[in-house]
Amino acid sequence: MATPDPSERPPNRRSSERRQLDEALRECEERYEALFASVDCVYLLDFEGRFLEANPAALELLGYEHEEILTLSLSSLLDDAQTARAFGVIAEVRETGRQATPMEFRLRRKTGEYVNVETKASVILRDGQPYAVLGVGRDITERLKVEQALRESERRLVEAQHLGKFGNWEWIPAENKVIWSAEMYAIFGIAPETVSLTTETSIQAFHPDDRALVEEATRKTLEEGEPQSIECRILKSDGTIGYVYGRGEAVLDADGKLVKMTGIYQDITESKAAGEAFRESEERYRQLIESAHDWIWEIDERGVYTFASPKVVELLGYAPEEVLGKTPFDLMPPDEAERVAPLFASVAAEREPFRDLANVNQHKDGHLVFLETSGMPVFDSSGEYRGYRGMDRDITERVEAEQALRERDEQLRQSQKMEAVGQLAGGIAHDFNNLLAVVLGYSDMILTSGASSLDEVRPDVEEIKHAAERAGALTKQILAFSRRQALQPTVVSLNDVLEGMDPLLRRTLGENIELVSRLHPDLGHVEVDVHQFEQVLMNLALNARDAMVAGGRLTLETANAELDERYCRTHPEARPGGHVMLAVSDTGAGMDVATRERIFEPFFTTKAPGAGTGLGLSTVYGIVRQSNGSITVHSELGKGTSFKIYLPRATASLRPESPVTIGEALTRGDETILVVEDEVSLRDLVTRVLGDLGYRVLAAGTGPEALQIAKEAECQLDLLLTDVVLPGGMQGNDLARGLSTSMPDLPVLYVSGYPRDSIVHAGRLDQGVNFLEKPFTPEALATMVRTVLNQARISG
Repeated sequence: MATPDPSERPPNRRSSERRQLDEALRECEERYEALFASVDCVYLLDFEGRFLEANPAALELLGYEHEEILTLSLSSLLDDAQTARAFGVIAEVRETGRQATPMEFRLRRKTGEYVNVETKASVILRDGQPYAVLGVGRDITERLKVEQALRESERRLVEAQHLGKFGNWEWIPAENKVIWSAEMYAIFGIAPETVSLTTETSIQAFHPDDRALVEEATRKTLEEGEPQSIECRILKSDGTIGYVYGRGEAVLDADGKLVKMTGIYQDITESKAAGEAFRESEERYRQLIESAHDWIWEIDERGVYTFASPKVVELLGYAPEEVLGKTPFDLMPPDEAERVAPLFASVAAEREPFRDLANVNQHKDGHLVFLETSGMPVFDSSGEYRGYRGMDRDITERVEAEQALRERDEQLRQSQKMEAVGQLAGGIAHDFNNLLAVVLGYSDMILTSGASSLDEVRPDVEEIKHAAERAGALTKQILAFSRRQALQPTVVSLNDVLEGMDPLLRRTLGENIELVSRLHPDLGHVEVDVHQFEQVLMNLALNARDAMVAGGRLTLETANAELDERYCRTHPEARPGGHVMLAVSDTGAGMDVATRERIFEPFFTTKAPGAGTGLGLSTVYGIVRQSNGSITVHSELGKGTSFKIYLPRATASLRPESPVTIGEALTRGDETILVVEDEVSLRDLVTRVLGDLGYRVLAAGTGPEALQIAKEAECQLDLLLTDVVLPGGMQGNDLARGLSTSMPDLPVLYVSGYPRDSIVHAGRLDQGVNFLEKPFTPEALATMVRTVLNQARISG
């Protein structure tokens, strides 16, 4: 049998094998193309890093078109550091032929954004030789974000546990395994590497006396299935004791079987210590308050007491709970509450602290208690005002001691005053005795002369009148000295007063004394009685003239002045504020210290006997003080004397006077006048003078008598002329008020030599009062009566 020739094998067999091979190749290529297109990211690189091919996923990831990426190299998508790493991987797979360990790269997309890609690299052979590098990558950008978020979350948890000083733990009973967080180790003061945590070792971290408490809490959690909380002590490795708050709960599986226990422990050592310190502080504060000599209190923003220490019982007789809900003013007499309330309101409005506010409170039993109050405003954590906290100190004993001291000082001053009054009385008696001797002597001479006509006794009568006028002037000086003279102040400029006095002063001083005026051009106004102040100027000028026997210079100077607290502390009679200053300075002989200290004393004089009464400067002093001013003197022997008068600056503007000129004819009238005077001889004189002038006069000696006469009068009264001081309790102003009910427009003319306080307050006539001072002449009486009636007619 012949052996078959292979070359003669049937052609259909070879064709079938070829077809099978081609079919297998196509299937392989199709599977490759499908695989190339379906994986996340596939690309081919030459060994220079240039792209040879990239699948759709790679193109989409990097944002390039197919033709674009074939023009790029790997270095254009990586920074320098990562380019070096990438070429190191290419060299590794080319040399070893093995797949490289997966690595992460940040690739730059066409938009400039970066994506994180995890890449596996391997070499591709052609004809048994390395041909290219095949890279397979996956976008891990989102995974990295999740991992970063997880790490951040874990970091925040660790940080929160550290800041909050709490750690978490787990106990797995089946494995007898205990797991602690890092903060748990820190709380318990245990280094993780020094202990293997089990049920037995972990319980040793607690204080021996509290371990049973921990075990009991664990048992109850397991048996009852409810979370348990405890506070207990721990024993740290350094031997110190700490405090922790713990809470644990059981974790069960679907069948209710215990899987593990979880929980937390928080370090409360500092808060425990702070709480203990707070309790100790509160106890100290309580003991301090209860032992303090002062009453401690708190009021809210409404001014209502919200706290009162027990001291209030001793001070005011109230239990602390009785004070709560009241205000400080509820514990004061009404007039004191009215005084203090505005003071506290002004302080509270500014939220300012205050100290040593003296006030009077009323004890529960009714007696008065003097307190000194200090307080500080209270604000909450947000800065909102919440009231005041302060204390009251009992100063009753001090006030009583000061009052006793003032009374002793007053007694001393009274004694000194009585001595001065005695001196004054002696001087008055001396001068009045002289005047009375003149009056009595000339009166006797008239009575015994047997004269048959007035002309024969006229010189004697004139001497009597002259003596009476001197007596009246002496009375006015005494009143001015004692500040009992009734001033009738008006707002004026001292410059105007000085200019008006200039001619009279020059005649009084004489030719050998130069008068110099330095008047401030913008001088403020003052409120003074012009006539009284003219007397001040005249007295000072006369005093200066007598001190300049050989001639000299008298300087009158005005200026505006501000007196501050410092000046007033050294000049007690002065008051702070704006003033007008008048300086009267001479170049005379001057005074020594002993003389300066006595110059304002009544009847003290350095002049020769008979040359002066000694009331000149005391009168100046009285008028200045009654005008709310102060006066100082500076003098040295041989260097002259300077008086400085400070008068408060007036706030009102100048009121120009409209003097009424009344001639002799106009002093007469036919009106009806009710005259009320208890001195019979004076009443008869006034009645006679007014009757001679044509007036109809009704006369009474007391207020009730005057009311009855007015009631029975057949005609309307036109004027009430009354003494200020009347017998029987009804004074002149009381009578005027009584008549005003039926005659509201009845004008009143008051007459008095010593008006007291019924129409005069602070040494000044009340607004709108008509006043005629005793003694007066018939001419002065007639003129004043006519003036008041004319003014009433004009205003009516």
